[in-house]
Amino acid sequence: MTEKEEEECIKILHSKPSWKMLKYLFQNGTARYKDFTLFASTYTLNKRLKEFLKYNLIQHRFVKADTRKEWYELTDKGREIFLLLRKTIAIMEEKEEDEITGKNVISEK
Repeated sequence: MTEKEEEECIKILHSKPSWKMLKYLFQNGTARYKDFTLFASTYTLNKRLKEFLKYNLIQHRFVKADTRKEWYELTDKGREIFLLLRKTIAIMEEKEEDEITGKNVISEK
């Protein structure tokens, strides 16, 4: 992966709409397009879905029957990424707590 591609991945995962979309999928298992409209503008939503599909973080599913059914699901890779992001947040919260309580703080003399 090139440095430019790495930066693109960080940019995608760093956005609030991305976090909310991945979290929604993790918590609910599936989502329809309209479910994501709570988190982003149409432009951002379409862009994020395209990027998530490109990096195999989600699957786009649809069934053509009497009525068309269409939804998105996390892939195994998408679940793993979400869990890693959630763990990163937990570690950062621990760091904040350590600073508040004075744990692991290096004092300067």
